Amino acid sequence: MIKPHIYSWKKPYNWTENILECLTWGHRFIIRGARGWCYADAQSLDDYLISILIPALTELKKSRQSYPIIDENLSDEESVELWNEKLDIMIKGFEAAKSINEAPSLDSLYKQERLFKKGMREFAKYFFELWD
Repeated sequence: MIKPHIYSWKKPYNWTENILECLTWGHRFIIRGARGWCYADAQSLDDYLISILIPALTELKKSRQSYPIIDENLSDEESVELWNEKLDIMIKGFEAAKSINEAPSLDSLYKQERLFKKGMREFAKYFFELWD
């Protein structure tokens, strides 16, 4: 997400830059409200989607009003538990993607990449089940 940089207002000699930055942020805010995304989001689409999907999946898990039938042989409680596990895998996968984008150490890169791939497999498999 693009946030205004308030710290730049501490430099009064940059007042034109400050005003232009606020106008740009406001323009992007309006475009994002009209279309759901703006051109600045498309420049780093992976960061934008990660910033949206982690809280969205967390909210879906928290506010669970319904769940998909993953296995017909399971009871309702077991189905809910299994669905929560699937959502946790997806959330951890996108959190791993976020840490990959934040320049991780080489040691943790392979572990994060495995978590991300596992989460993406679950996300793709249950994509049409992500409703409430």
